[in-house]
Amino acid sequence: MARKPAEDTSLQPSLIPVAVPAGTANPVQDLIKVERNLNSLGFFIPAKKGRPTKEERSRVRTITFPSRQINGQVVRQSATIIPSPEHGLPTTADRDKYMALMKIVTDVKARDGEIQNPVMFTTYDLLRHLGHNTGGKNYEEVTQFLERMTATTIKSENAIFSNKTKRYQRDIFHVFDRAVLVGQELPDGTVAQCNYVYLSQWQLENINTNYLLRMDFNAYVTLNRDIAKALFGHLHVWFYASRCRPVERRYSELCQLLDIQKWKHLSKIRQILTPSLEELVSIGYLEAWDVVKSADGEDFKLVMRPGERLVSVLRPRLGVTQGDDIGDPKIRAAVAALMERGINETDARRLLLDVADVEFVIDQVDWFDDLKHRMGANMQNPPGFLFTMVKEGWAIPADFETSRKRALLESRKQASSTDMEAVSNIQRQINTIEQQEEYRKYREAAARKRIAELYSGDALTRKLKTIKKELQSRHPDLYGKAAGWHPALEHHALQELQEEVLRDGTIESFEDYTATAQREMF
Repeated sequence: MARKPAEDTSLQPSLIPVAVPAGTANPVQDLIKVERNLNSLGFFIPAKKGRPTKEERSRVRTITFPSRQINGQVVRQSATIIPSPEHGLPTTADRDKYMALMKIVTDVKARDGEIQNPVMFTTYDLLRHLGHNTGGKNYEEVTQFLERMTATTIKSENAIFSNKTKRYQRDIFHVFDRAVLVGQELPDGTVAQCNYVYLSQWQLENINTNYLLRMDFNAYVTLNRDIAKALFGHLHVWFYASRCRPVERRYSELCQLLDIQKWKHLSKIRQILTPSLEELVSIGYLEAWDVVKSADGEDFKLVMRPGERLVSVLRPRLGVTQGDDIGDPKIRAAVAALMERGINETDARRLLLDVADVEFVIDQVDWFDDLKHRMGANMQNPPGFLFTMVKEGWAIPADFETSRKRALLESRKQASSTDMEAVSNIQRQINTIEQQEEYRKYREAAARKRIAELYSGDALTRKLKTIKKELQSRHPDLYGKAAGWHPALEHHALQELQEEVLRDGTIESFEDYTATAQREMF
């Protein structure tokens, strides 16, 4: 057997990622810069167990993206990933090695100012960046990675962006135009003492014009699961676009992007996603997540909130300093309020992921405190009652004055008459709350009228009895087998009936109601 040529390991500095245990405060960052297109295309697929079949190696994958308006025209976007039948599609293992290569590229660019072909590196250093041993099997996997990345073709239909021309490309590309492995002959006839990769022209131009994403390489190498690694890069894009506000992604679109099987039942979806999402939580890239029904009821959606470790990576790109709060202090206040009333932190954060108006949750907490005081021991499970109230979005009575409103009224009294800007700002907030109160009165009146039209006397009693049975079945931990009159259950049933009779869409939305009121004023 021919002996493999030894690599010259002095050609690249050996930088080993710092191992960061889960939960470590202020983990050490190793920021690398990765070309944006390849991160967003869904180029890599989850690894399959066992040796891929001939059909799997030949599978062509097409990912469609939402249409985009370019130069005034709406165009469709898609990327088709075409493997060579010998190598198959790039997998998670190839993603790992590509990330390590981008670590090397980042270091070279920082040293030289730009990247030129070919990029030189040793297999030894690539493996050391990933924390892998340098055994023969791992060396062979690096060879397969270079061959697969060179052989794979990308057909772009307005999916790859050229930062040099500022245009989306319709063309056929490769990621690596050429790879010369250690021991092979170079163009000048000499034998390569390390690996030489010739990056594709579009990738080279994008790297040198800084069309890049900053990522924490130390965070990436601690991940073990395919879905967690696949989501890792996307999280940087999604949360940068949202300025670190919660992000939602439809489950069906996520399955296509990540190349994972789509399941119909929520329990199975959670079973598949939970290990990877919790791994992202453990490294501080997610703070909380949940899977819920989409608004149209046709799909599920993954809702996510960023963790502090990811926020720390994005903060410089968002143009804010460490002291600036790019999260939402209202969310933190709501979480604290829910935790004070017995809801654990994880449940509180997941509960708030799907809440449109976080300030309203604080109002609901005020109302809950009032109800709990009046109901006393009849509220058998106060944390569960509050959780249900927030999750189902119960409206608070129109005549209930919240602590938020009381604080604003007091602030208006205390505000200096010379600080007109502060007084005006406080008054605007009070006006908004009063508009919401007027709208709740309008809804309550409409609900009472509709209930009176549909049910009277015994019919209303029977309807409420049916609803209470359904609620006891849906929330056995709240009411158990409560018999007779139960104030919390009575209240919940009335809420349910009011929402039911208003679902026919005959009353105005808050926005339409406010617009109508403003027109009537003038």
